[in-house]
Amino acid sequence: MTNNRLLENVRQLLHERAMLPPHAHLMVALSGGADSVALLYAMHRLREELAIDRLAAVHIHHGLRGEEADRDEAIAAAHCARCEIPLFTRHVDVAAVAEDIGCGLEEAGRKVRYRVFNELLDTEGYTHLATAHTQNDNTETVLLHLARGTSVAGLRGIPAVRDRYIRPLLTTTREDVETFCEENMLTFGLDSTNTDTAFARNRVRNCIVPHLYTINPRIHQSIFRLSVMAGEDEAYWQETVTAAIDECEISQGVYSAATLQRMPPALQRRVIQRIITLGGGICEERHIREVTALLLKSGAVKTGGGVLVTVKQGYLTVGESASYSVAEQPLSAGKTYRFGNTAYRAEVWDRNTFENYQKIHKILLQYVCDYDKIKGVACVRSRREGDICTPYHRGGRRTLKKWFNTEKVPAARRDTIPVVADADGVVLVVGLGCDARVALDDTTQHILLFFEIDEGSEMYA
Repeated sequence: MTNNRLLENVRQLLHERAMLPPHAHLMVALSGGADSVALLYAMHRLREELAIDRLAAVHIHHGLRGEEADRDEAIAAAHCARCEIPLFTRHVDVAAVAEDIGCGLEEAGRKVRYRVFNELLDTEGYTHLATAHTQNDNTETVLLHLARGTSVAGLRGIPAVRDRYIRPLLTTTREDVETFCEENMLTFGLDSTNTDTAFARNRVRNCIVPHLYTINPRIHQSIFRLSVMAGEDEAYWQETVTAAIDECEISQGVYSAATLQRMPPALQRRVIQRIITLGGGICEERHIREVTALLLKSGAVKTGGGVLVTVKQGYLTVGESASYSVAEQPLSAGKTYRFGNTAYRAEVWDRNTFENYQKIHKILLQYVCDYDKIKGVACVRSRREGDICTPYHRGGRRTLKKWFNTEKVPAARRDTIPVVADADGVVLVVGLGCDARVALDDTTQHILLFFEIDEGSEMYA
């Protein structure tokens, strides 16, 4: 007799999530408990149907629970012998690992397991590893996230697929697992630590979930549906956040505070979180609140990891962005230069080409200079302390810093503006203009253009 519900659940989830391509090499995490034993036999039963070329199991002895752990290892070995598949066994002192890295036994055990899994996948040539997480495990995970504080992302619970890891039992309840084992006369071990309420997950499993059953006997299915919807919502938000960041990003680590301020709260919150993370910071909910408040004024917030977020003169900068700098690169016609997420192109045109193009496209003179007047070898770089120039049609000689002040260029933006320089100093500050000594005049024959481009356009494909 077979519990068709479990097999059908596994078959359907594998198909819906495209978990296993044909000819996969699959390893099953086999603890010896009911969930992992049921998973092993389900995959063994479906092996031919799913065209699994290689099937094996891995058992990790944690060095805890004494004879009980030895019993589980023996159970795992017996089932693999019955299925005629290889078993990889590893012994690890989890208690020593926990003390070594300063965390609890649960966390240390999880770290150890995935370290071993990754090593075996790589060294033994398996493409996927299946773990026996069930709907019950997903319920416990979501409730733990809620208790500890979470966003919508935390409601996603346990992912059905993560890189090389798959969870074929995620739509199956523990009750169905036990029925499957009973009907197929599959022996399994019981972990005595599952009743130890010193562990937070056990308190959720043994104290909270039973009360939820009295409200809704299908609590696991309900929370799983919530996880699926939260996952779909989060996928949508991630795409939306990416587009919103493209809209407000000025250059690497520099963003428009006004654009951020106009965003709806739900989007603004997620964008700020992503910005902090991209800048190398660790973002907590309080950091989002503090940065949101700064958008209406000036100031700075230090996020987790010591990364600074600053709002000043209408720009938000993260981390080292305020001292952003691009190293010196030789000037070369036809070359693309990247300053943060902005691309620029250097072009040298003859006068006729330039004038004809200028009539149609109105190329701004803030992006051009007389190429033949450049002295020596020219380069492209960020501004430097002590840069001096004589801005064409803007008065006398001055420091680049003073020119930026006159043009009201925000401090956060200044290090992200390309500067073209030659043997005599600054030639062109892109978007502001050129030095008077290289300005266009009646004798100009060749024009250097240095301008922002859209790398996706046909012209620059």
